Formats: sequence, C-alpha cells, structure tokens
Amino acid sequence: MIQRVRPNRVSNMFQFCFFAVAALAGCGLSASQAQQIQVPMSPERFDTGTSKTGSSAGAIQFGEFLGRRAVYLPSGLLTVKGANFRDGAVEADVASKPGGLFIGIAFRIESEANLEMIYLRPGASDTIEAMQYTPRLNGDAIWQLLNTSHEKASVHIPDNQWIHMKIVVIGRTCKVFLNESKVPTLTVTNLRRGDSEGGIGLWSLGGGYFSNLSYTPLPDRKPLPDLPLFKRAGLLSDWELSPAFDAGDVDASTYPASISQWEKVHAEDPGFVLVNRYRSSPAMFPMPSREEMRKGRVKGAKVVFARTQISSVKGGEKILKIGYSDDIVVYLNRQPIFSGKNALSYRNDDSLGTFGLNDETHIHLNPGDNELLVAVTEYNGGWAFECELSPVPRIVQPAAGPNRTEARVKKWNHIKIVVSGRRMKVFVNDATSHTGGRQVRGGCDERRLATAGAGHFRQHGDHSRCSGRSVSRADERSAGRGLRPGP
Repeated sequence: MIQRVRPNRVSNMFQFCFFAVAALAGCGLSASQAQQIQVPMSPERFDTGTSKTGSSAGAIQFGEFLGRRAVYLPSGLLTVKGANFRDGAVEADVASKPGGLFIGIAFRIESEANLEMIYLRPGASDTIEAMQYTPRLNGDAIWQLLNTSHEKASVHIPDNQWIHMKIVVIGRTCKVFLNESKVPTLTVTNLRRGDSEGGIGLWSLGGGYFSNLSYTPLPDRKPLPDLPLFKRAGLLSDWELSPAFDAGDVDASTYPASISQWEKVHAEDPGFVLVNRYRSSPAMFPMPSREEMRKGRVKGAKVVFARTQISSVKGGEKILKIGYSDDIVVYLNRQPIFSGKNALSYRNDDSLGTFGLNDETHIHLNPGDNELLVAVTEYNGGWAFECELSPVPRIVQPAAGPNRTEARVKKWNHIKIVVSGRRMKVFVNDATSHTGGRQVRGGCDERRLATAGAGHFRQHGDHSRCSGRSVSRADERSAGRGLRPGP
C-alpha cells in the first residue's frame, strides 16, 4: 500500500532543487506538489525476479533488523514495482554486515543493464573509494573510468548500524546526503545516462540490509537539450567505431584487413570515447588469468576498432598521449606504434586498472592526412580510450654569455668536468669550449682531486663539499667521465 508521509521530510535543499526544475520547465509549480512515497519492506512491493540470487540459502529475506522492518539483499538488484522516476529524491537507510562488499541505491533504471547507481563500500570505509557513483551502460558498471571527486567520496561506514542515504536528482546532476547532513557528501555533475528516467531499486553485492525506503518524484517536464560536443586543445575527438568482435576470433595485434561498417562517435567529458555507450560489454566475471591476458585473444572478451584522420600541413613530430581500458594497440598509417595492457589485476595483484591519460609515444606525421587506428579490448569495468596530441618538448637554445649552457629537454647529455688546482671547467656534450672557469672553494687537497679525476669523491657521508655546494652521488659518478644511460 502506498502511504503519504509527513511533509517535513522534504528538506530545504530539495525545495531549492524543486524550484530550479520548475523554472527550467517554464511552469509555475509549488513544492507542495512533490509527494514523498514510502515503500513498505514487504515482498509484494518489489519485483524479486530482478535480483540475481544464488541458492535458496542466499535468498532475499524480509523481516526485522536493528529494531525495524527491513529487507536483506544478498546480491543483485531489487526494483520497486510501479516506480517511475526522472527528477526528485530517493531515500533509504542502509546497513552493512561484517565483511559486506557493496550496498547501494539504483535510480533511473531502464533495465539491469542500463541504470544509475550510488553505492557504499564498507571494506573501503574512510577512503576515497568508500562512496562511488557508477552507472551501468550496455551491461557493465564503468567504475574503472570515473575517478574524480565528482564520482567518489570518503565516508565512514560502520558495521551493523543504519546509515541514511538521500539522493537528490536534477537533470544530469545528483547530490548525495548522509544521515541528517545538509552538506552533500558527493555531487555528481555528469550523470552518464544523461537526462533519462526509469525505476528505482536496491542493490547489493556481498549482502546488505535496507529499510525506510521512499522516493519523491517531481512532476514530469520536457527533456533537456543535448550537451554540446566536447572539445579540448589537442584532443582527437571525432572517430569512427567498428562493430564489436569476440577477442578470440580477431587478432588485435594485426591491422584489420577489412571492416565494412563504421559508426561516427565523439569523445565526451573528460575526453574519452566511451565505448560502453555504443557497444554491449562482455562484463567477464571472473576475470581471465594474467597469463591469458598476456597472450591475448581471450575468448569471451570483446574488441573494437576505431579510426580517425590527423591532418598535418607540413608533417612533423608529435607526442601522442594515450588512455585506455582494458588493452590497446595503436596503428599510425597502418603501422603499429604502441600497445598496452591495463586490465584489473593485470599489472599486479592490487592494480585496479583505473583509466587515465597515462601513456605516451613519439610519432611522426606525414604531410596531409594520417590515419590513426586503435584496437581496444575489454574484459570488464569500463570500455574506453582517449588520444591527445601535444608538441614535442622544444630544444632550448644556449643562453647568451660564456657562463650559461642549457641542455636538451628530456635528452641524455654528456658532462665532463676538468679540475686543475682550485679551478674547474665543465664541458657539456661535445663542446670544445667550456662554460667558464670557476674557482673551487673548500680547500680540496691533491688526494681528493686525484680521486675526483677517477670519477669519485671518496668521502664519508652522502655528500661532498669540494665545490662549495652539496654534490649528490649522481653528481660524483658523473665527474670526469660524463653521464651515460643506465642499463
């Protein structure tokens, strides 16, 4: 039975959000038109068929917990019958059992494969991973891709204690309030499913308790206009995307011979092409072994190809910065130039495979059009790639004057130091003229100078004072023989 609850449960914050939506919709609506609907914790109010539970021992349980009517959800999604929600508030009390993994609230549910969700991670209490916004797009939660303070927050999550969660949703944004706080713990500025609508539900992995569930839908309104296309200097934002292929049937390490179908796609904030938006994810669980991922062509994983054109008037050198999840191979003008793997637990047991623009490679562009093609393989957790061009660090020319020499940026430089008596000369690279004589302060004796000529200052402690400044061991090793790359 649907029950009307006391109006004082609608906070001042919610009233403010309500009036914002009313103004956006262009109609005069009052806060009194928003009615909070309480959902009794009883089986008839939920569609229990949407929850993926295991054996009967792990079934959903309705009963009492911590002195109130509650539902225990061992794992999966439990949706409310008849609820439809675009803007408004969703509230519930949640409690974790010892060893619980995830407990959360889902909203704007289109299906189990497409929804918005805020969840708590009791095992990550008091860390930035404790509260997370993670939507599901085409079958998978894209948690690896969303790593800013607008998608994660640190909270304290005690065991066997009720925590009140309130999610206020307006357009493409939502705010999460815990307990009676008037300050949001998390503000999501870009709901990835856009200005959508759908059902509401409870979600758990590893077991969690829920009570006092309610939702307050705002009156319907016109959909918001589409966002403008995302642009950023250097970002390669316009792409064509192939169909998804089973990775076991396609060799991503070989340039594709023939693909007949391509779909135009565009990068979105913060710069990645979100493949989950266009293709169904394999959502593999459990993950393949590290050895299987190292070999590649894992059956059940999926791979897509994406291509774009880079136009260059004169050609030249560039740095290509690359972000990807999970694996990538990059081709420039049909030639492989980079490959990387960044899946969950691949690089080490603790690696989360989180997304970032973390790799780069030096490329040469031909005059005219250049084709850049990427093959991106996905296992689970988020399917995306990002490419950005930046200039090669410039060579800084030597400054005027006999006593100043600038080196190449990010290049090895040969340094030669010649010491005679109390004077020292420094030669950089193959220069025949030195940077100027400098008198050595500190009274170095002949024995010290002899060892310096051999490339070492053999003194006690970590530093030498022979030149009147602190000389590190790296400096000492370079004396008299030049700096060379390590093994």
